[in-house]
Amino acid sequence: MGAFSCLGTVDGEASVKVEGGGDHALTPDGDGYYSGQVAQIGQDARYQFDVNAHLQPDPASRGQPKGPLGPSLVLDPARRRWRRPRTRLGAALV
Repeated sequence: MGAFSCLGTVDGEASVKVEGGGDHALTPDGDGYYSGQVAQIGQDARYQFDVNAHLQPDPASRGQPKGPLGPSLVLDPARRRWRRPRTRLGAALV
């Protein structure tokens, strides 16, 4: 399961578009923030946020395989082989 959050506009809409996995609506949390969970997502899944009909990458993503403007990549730190172990951060998958 993956947890997602993004910043949009107070009166807008937001969702997560997963390549090959559909569109998943995010719930407004207030002050323009949106969050939600996607049950069927795993390691190496590519996704983008759809905020007010504009696709954008996740600025907090650990992976951007097609560059900073392309889809983001789900990485599970527990499954990743780290070259520099001190660079590990919190988990992306819950």
